[in-house]
Amino acid sequence: MSKDCKSNTEEPSDEKPSKSDLWDIIKRYDSYIATINFKSGLITTFNFGVFAGLLVKAPELLPNSGFYLWAISISLVVIALFSMLSILFVMDSIKPKLDSSKKPSPSSVIFFSSVAEFDREDYINKFKNTDADAFLEDISGQVHEVAGITKSKFNSLDRATTTTKANLFLLLILFILIVSDTLGITLCQS
Repeated sequence: MSKDCKSNTEEPSDEKPSKSDLWDIIKRYDSYIATINFKSGLITTFNFGVFAGLLVKAPELLPNSGFYLWAISISLVVIALFSMLSILFVMDSIKPKLDSSKKPSPSSVIFFSSVAEFDREDYINKFKNTDADAFLEDISGQVHEVAGITKSKFNSLDRATTTTKANLFLLLILFILIVSDTLGITLCQS
């Protein structure tokens, strides 16, 4: 049997995860957060464009009277509100989290807010005097913190995306109303 066809019969390692593994996890979460920030920029640009476009073009889109005046007016208001709501969700997703959900005791030598509380010399001494187990516990706590932050940011981005999808549907309705009015199609008699 060829070497490529043999099944992997190696036993799993009894080796515990290392500090390096934990740093790799944090880097992975950081890349997720960078992706969230990029996608947030796209969603914000789209929704701001929709909002600004409707604001500028609203007078041209509104007929003089009748059913379409009310239907298009309501559509414009709802679309503008959904655009702003989506942008608020985006702002929540990119808002920095400046505090720890649980204050590390003793102070963390990794969490930026804890590190900033030290003066330079005290931090250097604290770091030098941190033993391997305490450092591993500290970094494990940071992995948990960053995971929570990442989850929160993804949830906010999900709400922004869902709101933007709903806005696309509302834009389709607006398009149908405008085309119907332009073609003289009567949907409701007054």
